[in-house]
Amino acid sequence: MTTLTTLEGLFTCAVWDDRTGDFWAIAARYGPYPHYYAQVGGKFALAPEIKAMLAAPGIARTLDLVAVAQYAHFQQLLGERHGEFPPASM
Repeated sequence: MTTLTTLEGLFTCAVWDDRTGDFWAIAARYGPYPHYYAQVGGKFALAPEIKAMLAAPGIARTLDLVAVAQYAHFQQLLGERHGEFPPASM
């Protein structure tokens, strides 16, 4: 993974290694956008925006009221309630 430190510009890359079962989602170091993910029914979806995520089959369009209450109170979600990679994460 040392090659990743030499990449420049805005980019996103997702890699699945079938031999080891490893999954890597890589975003630019100074990338301004988060990426969202979901695992539903044994399938994995990754998208740069909620609009694209909601277009994926199996993604429910329901509101998680507990998550809304957590965000209103703490300004963040607790535990495994969300699937978001922050900008510049790997």
